[in-house]
Amino acid sequence: MKNLMRNVFLLWSLLALPLLVTADEIKIVALGASQTNGKGVSNSDAYPAQLERILKAEDYAVSVANEGADGATTRDMLSRLSRAVPDGTKIVILQPGTNDKVRTNKRGSLNPDETRNNVEQMLARLKEKNISAILLGYPGDGGREVTQKYSAFWYGQPNKNISPDMIQADGQHFTKEGYAVLAKNMSLLIKDIVDKLGK
Repeated sequence: MKNLMRNVFLLWSLLALPLLVTADEIKIVALGASQTNGKGVSNSDAYPAQLERILKAEDYAVSVANEGADGATTRDMLSRLSRAVPDGTKIVILQPGTNDKVRTNKRGSLNPDETRNNVEQMLARLKEKNISAILLGYPGDGGREVTQKYSAFWYGQPNKNISPDMIQADGQHFTKEGYAVLAKNMSLLIKDIVDKLGK
């Protein structure tokens, strides 16, 4: 009887292990426009997917959700922030992009004041929820200043260390090799944040 009970307990422990690992998983959300979405490459080659693979290969229990949408402005990102960032999220990579400066047949361009206000509102809401935020690029000057104001992290512009041959023919979006560089660079910052969260 003792052996039977012990075997049942061991079986339960093994079945419960994946649930325990999932519960401890650090949720990361990449929120942005087409550069985040990975326009021009497969979903698995977009930087959020590559970032998740890099971190998991180094034994970090993470999930990275891709909440990029082609053509999104900071106004769009702000409007879907609550839906895109579920409860339990620990880190958000916010990439405003340059769509605010683009005029289309559906809307006019956003002025710099609205862009800054939208980004600040998002960073403020993330800070209120105790979510670590990384600002990946900023359409204009002032990105570093904005991050400091809300105790966020400034990555810099996304094209850091990206060579011309890693940019697609449209002159804007990266190739899968370019996204790999971005993912690798971002992983260094993410690991630093995750290690601090664990202390």
